[in-house]
Amino acid sequence: MWQIVNHLVFWNEDVIHRIKGTENPHKPKDNEETFANPGNPEDENGWNLTVKRLNEVMNELKAVIAELNDEKLKEPYAADRYSIERLLSNAMKHAVYHIGQIVLLRKLQSSWGGVDWS
Repeated sequence: MWQIVNHLVFWNEDVIHRIKGTENPHKPKDNEETFANPGNPEDENGWNLTVKRLNEVMNELKAVIAELNDEKLKEPYAADRYSIERLLSNAMKHAVYHIGQIVLLRKLQSSWGGVDWS
């Protein structure tokens, strides 16, 4: 789950940079690198910091989206690219896919809100 959250942090930060027209300073050599190994799975503080970072990124993305109007959504996010609207649609599908993975893993661990899924 931690690796998936790291991946979501990276890609949502990347979407923010694309919308703002800024360069993402984090340049992984491949997509696998975005799933960065978090290290010790028993490190609760590290996990909490990662979750905090995801919340910060998602709040920033929410603020960036709130600044967009209908006209801006139709514009390409960069030269010869598709619209910001499509970029956001793709980002949402991507996030939902990985959130579904997290939910499934938590259910399999019986760590989903104390609900007995058997």
